[in-house]
Amino acid sequence: MGIKKTSKKFLKISIIGAGYMAEEHIKAFKKFKEIKIQGIMSLKGIRASKLAKKYKIKNVCSNIKSLYTKTSPDLLIIAVTETSVKKIIIQSLKYPWKIFSEKPLGLNYLESKEIYSIAKNLKREKDIVVGYNRRNYESTKYIISNISLKKRVIQIMDQQNIYDKRVIKLPMKIKKNWMFANSTHLVDYANIFCRGKINDFKKKNILLNNKSRILTFLATYDSGDVLLYNALWNMPGPWRVSVTNEKKSYNLEPLETLKIKNFNTRNYEKINIKSCEKKKIKPGLYNQTVELIKFVFNKKNNLCSLEESHKVMSLTNKIY
Repeated sequence: MGIKKTSKKFLKISIIGAGYMAEEHIKAFKKFKEIKIQGIMSLKGIRASKLAKKYKIKNVCSNIKSLYTKTSPDLLIIAVTETSVKKIIIQSLKYPWKIFSEKPLGLNYLESKEIYSIAKNLKREKDIVVGYNRRNYESTKYIISNISLKKRVIQIMDQQNIYDKRVIKLPMKIKKNWMFANSTHLVDYANIFCRGKINDFKKKNILLNNKSRILTFLATYDSGDVLLYNALWNMPGPWRVSVTNEKKSYNLEPLETLKIKNFNTRNYEKINIKSCEKKKIKPGLYNQTVELIKFVFNKKNNLCSLEESHKVMSLTNKIY
């Protein structure tokens, strides 16, 4: 089944899921006159009905077939729980729409591998992108645009806490695979900045007590780039990314901000970064929506392709 042709006047979108991320996407889409939200689906329809009423979305559905039949969108947004991603993506591939799925690409690496394999067999792998919104932060985009081609060292600090009140209530399946559910945001930075393939890697896992542990992963790439990934589990600590070459060090902490340190200087220069928060939406989503429009109209974009997303899951599996 081929992809349907897209109207040049506006982009028609439908959404599966009615939770936090679904609403954040709706807020972003409402900033674009060329986007029309055609319908929304949740399994029982209750949460979808609430969002539909709040944002004046015409069609509320409880299954994928009716969502496609009633709304015939150009783009499907999948924003469901990690345990539902695989099933929803595979079912959605029966219809000729392009697909954007929130990360991660499945509950774990094996589910990611299955999704990628099915999409490739159907020759639909180029019709799916995955939502890693931090690659659309202005801070990230600045580094991509300005860093030289010289060899670089990418240092990533991850911090996770499965005892956090937001996490502890989640199903055990998700908590056991929390590195795929959340750490992949940071692993994607390795995907963005490390060039080539991994030549060699070493890792160490240090248990501090029955709850806390430290994980260190060091990898060298055939491009000459080096990745140092550290993770603090069930301990306090920031999310931090730095990209360093022989001349400059680009530092993201928090990730929405950027400071640059030049060689032979002590002080950091803070770069004035535009923020999508001024638009009262989740950082990165406004820029991501711009890229989604490009994706649907088959233009070059910086979204995480299905192949790249599978690489993120594969590297996460290697690290952990």
